[in-house]
Amino acid sequence: MRVSLGWLRLWPLLSFVAGSSSTLPWTSAKPDFLDLRSGQELYRPVEPDDVINATIMLPTDNSYVISAEKVSTVLRMAGRRLSQLLPGKIIQFRYFDEGCRGDKSLKTAFEAFEPKRQKWTHVVFGPTCEFSAATVGRLMKFFDVPLLTTGAMTWDFLNNKTRPSDEFYGLVRVGPIDFLHVAMFINAINDWFDWSRVMLLYERDGQKDVSGESTCKLMMESLVQSFVNRSDKVDFRASDIGRANDIRKLLMEEVGVDYSDLDWLYSDRLNLWST
Repeated sequence: MRVSLGWLRLWPLLSFVAGSSSTLPWTSAKPDFLDLRSGQELYRPVEPDDVINATIMLPTDNSYVISAEKVSTVLRMAGRRLSQLLPGKIIQFRYFDEGCRGDKSLKTAFEAFEPKRQKWTHVVFGPTCEFSAATVGRLMKFFDVPLLTTGAMTWDFLNNKTRPSDEFYGLVRVGPIDFLHVAMFINAINDWFDWSRVMLLYERDGQKDVSGESTCKLMMESLVQSFVNRSDKVDFRASDIGRANDIRKLLMEEVGVDYSDLDWLYSDRLNLWST
């Protein structure tokens, strides 16, 4: 199954304030300072008490739906509009490439929070890829720094995150949707057509540009969990087509025989498609 999540390209618009700029903050070795008093960029030494330091952990690879370059413009414009809320402060964005990988994100997190930098970091934006968000999300509570992300879409992130003892304490999802809501949508379609047998075909790393490695597999796990939690029984089977030896045989013998039902073709529900 390929779940189209292209709407995540709206992440900057939905999460912050839209705007435009031609300067990319990581192209300069100087910190990206923004004076909230005047909205002007500054490149000068400042006292720590005047600085709000935001660490951005996103991939620089633009093949991902959300990358540092795509988000930087909106972050800078949002910073300018915070001047009314935080007068006299300067926002400093520091960008770190976490590569959309769990192992690299851990290394990147320690680089961003090395002792001489820790007191400068007040908030973290990203990562958005699932394994990176899980790795960094578990770490942030030990630094007592909030993490805001439009990722963290899998079932595990739905648990309580408000207590210090919680696994992802301090992680805040600001995205418009998650895998649970996609699963709810699919369940609603099944209910409409009275479908109770479901064959799930997916590519393990399908839609990798949305949430990194195993995006479709993680989506399938959330969908399966939603089937398990239903009060009525759903007969389902999941198959990774990337591992199937004979896809034609799979479609003919299992999907075509065990999971097909032509009765709905002759039902009144077919009228749905002609309206």
